[in-house]
Amino acid sequence: MTVRAYHSEDLPAVAAVFYDAVHSVDKTEYTKPQLDAWAPEDMDVNGWDDRLSNQYTLVAEKDGVLAGFGSMDGTGYLDLLYVRGAYQRMGAASRLLAAMETEGRCRGVPAIVTAASRAAKLFFEKRGYRVQEAQTVGCRGQRFVNFKMRKDL
Repeated sequence: MTVRAYHSEDLPAVAAVFYDAVHSVDKTEYTKPQLDAWAPEDMDVNGWDDRLSNQYTLVAEKDGVLAGFGSMDGTGYLDLLYVRGAYQRMGAASRLLAAMETEGRCRGVPAIVTAASRAAKLFFEKRGYRVQEAQTVGCRGQRFVNFKMRKDL
């Protein structure tokens, strides 16, 4: 598994990873309508390249396949961290998160904060993140419970 910087030409693969991760990893935690709202099949990724290019964004590759990606803004907010279902438990998310934490330390941010899904909560807890609060968020007419989590650096 290798980790490298995101490039605009990665966008189609990143969108595919996002869709696959939501629909395979989170399928036991959320309803089908919730998953479809979170990551619709006809997802509009306009603006995603700007979003990812303006954040610290990395991708993880295994044997030439984009397996996962993560992005963090300049304040230490971990915006996105997703890994394809077929590449779960191979270290992609751990490597991406470790790189984000290292970058956060280099930037002098005091902590990394994220909004973790039910499925991701345990992953983050095992890496020293603590739940600050459960929260309910809306997306395309659906409501979701997720967890605001924090790790001091």
